[in-house]
Amino acid sequence: MKKDIVKIVLKSYKEYLKGLYSSSKVSTFKENAKMPIYSVYIFELFFNIYAFFQGFLFKGSIRKKKYIFVNSRFEDIICNLNKEDVVVMGGGKDLLFCVKNKIKFVWIGYLVKAFNIYYYYGRDGVYIKALTLIEKKVTISDHKSLLLWEDTLKVGLSFANLFNKNKLVDVICIQHGLFFLGSKVRPAGINSNYNFFIKDSQKKFINNSNSRNSCVIGLPYDITERPLFNKNIYLVGIGGLGTDDPIYLYSLWVYSKIYGEFIGSGYKVFYRPHPTENVNFCKFCFPDINIVPKKDLFTSSLSVYIGFNSTLLYEAMCFGNISIRINPVEDSININDFNTNLTIDEKDIKHIVNKLNKYIKNNDITYSYEENIGNRFVKCINLCRG
Repeated sequence: MKKDIVKIVLKSYKEYLKGLYSSSKVSTFKENAKMPIYSVYIFELFFNIYAFFQGFLFKGSIRKKKYIFVNSRFEDIICNLNKEDVVVMGGGKDLLFCVKNKIKFVWIGYLVKAFNIYYYYGRDGVYIKALTLIEKKVTISDHKSLLLWEDTLKVGLSFANLFNKNKLVDVICIQHGLFFLGSKVRPAGINSNYNFFIKDSQKKFINNSNSRNSCVIGLPYDITERPLFNKNIYLVGIGGLGTDDPIYLYSLWVYSKIYGEFIGSGYKVFYRPHPTENVNFCKFCFPDINIVPKKDLFTSSLSVYIGFNSTLLYEAMCFGNISIRINPVEDSININDFNTNLTIDEKDIKHIVNKLNKYIKNNDITYSYEENIGNRFVKCINLCRG
């Protein structure tokens, strides 16, 4: 059984990487092993000892929990639930969150390394043992909801394929971003039983999505403050495949042109890197870098967000910020599945300040909000449980 699961996970992960790198003619995924072979042997030795004792000491340690969150990404949802019903499975960062909020925590920091040993060396023993240990910790005896933020990467794929055939487990992918038209990357949610979407149009990207296996939850967090408008500009990085990716470098070139247009305009311009970007490299390109958590950013003020295809443009607009999409000459940048307040062709960037000022003059820039995320989550949970 586990042999079949690990083969499915490996195949799915390779298909994901193929789609990710197919958009670039020069960037390729480096297949080099991430650790020397002696480190593999050492890890296998200590993990086998660890798994032996854990299998006895903590079997069924989360038997009574209703909601299993794989990492603490959805903090607002977790904190809106009864703590007695919740467990978070993750690594060091998640442990700190759980200690702070007095939430049950289960460490699974070994899972990625176990997968890497299988991926790079073909040694599936320790990966199978890692999956078996996770299954023992969960010990399905009551109906549970397994909440993932992705099911196409190493951790999410492992959990989805381990539990998505179990009738006592609702494997749910809570979408953390929007999909883009023309993208060759396999979307999150394809390996889960249920999807909680940010917006209804996402359903068309997941085959067989319907009212029984999907729900629109909206943005999976709350902004409770009512900030005022401030003349801040945030250039939203696309991430890309690194500094050898021409699409990524093209985006930086366009942003540098935009930055130049706002000099002396009264606006303060920041570059906001995508989480996958090298921040030190970004500092060579732009004098002001912003890496503040987006919830804190939205809470501090209403601002202007400019980008190509980032979900952050949609999120900002939902809370009353101004979002501007740049329509690129380079057709390899995917198209958004949502509208923005303004759209400007790359060739018209010289008019961006005037267009923005005209929009502000003619529109009331005020904070907006959705229903509490706790209520939205419960509605979706009730829907998927019939």
